[in-house]
Amino acid sequence: MLALIVAWIFGATAFVDGCSVVLYYHGDNVDAHDTVRAIQSDDRRAEAAKAAEDFFTTMSTARHRFFPLSVAGMLLGAVMVAFAARAMSGRVEARAPLIQVVCVHAGLVILAYFLAEDVRLAEVHMETTFVAARMRESSQNPEFVEKVIALMPKVRPLRDNAWLVARTLLSGFIIIALTRSRAREFFEAASGRYLER
Repeated sequence: MLALIVAWIFGATAFVDGCSVVLYYHGDNVDAHDTVRAIQSDDRRAEAAKAAEDFFTTMSTARHRFFPLSVAGMLLGAVMVAFAARAMSGRVEARAPLIQVVCVHAGLVILAYFLAEDVRLAEVHMETTFVAARMRESSQNPEFVEKVIALMPKVRPLRDNAWLVARTLLSGFIIIALTRSRAREFFEAASGRYLER
């Protein structure tokens, strides 16, 4: 059951993430200057606007790669949610397709991680620039602020790599859990109860 819950969460997350990218590409163009209005300093606001503009340009350049990957992720996410929900209700026929979808989606996540690296790096740069500008305008200790800002470009890649490893391992956990003999027995018993009703 834990594996099915994790699969459902993965599917829902993939669907939402894919939808957000599709809406971005089909929505109105975002003005980089509109995203930095909260920054007080003119110099920092200009630097943040440049980082945002670079990110939007990278997204536009990567559209032929990033958009299809996001659509595929959205569709696989929706299918994963549907099969996970059916499997939770004890439908034995949902187990095998769910395993296949989890495998395919895990491969897609790894592929997207490497094919969309430029988008990820541009997002890291934009995020770091925004946070640095806001922190420098805060009342926190300047020495502490500069140490945090210096660490941010190093922490985000580590976080992304850790997420990819964790995501891959959890996909493996789902597959192993659903292919064990106990899982088959669970689905067979649940299917029997469903037919009896």
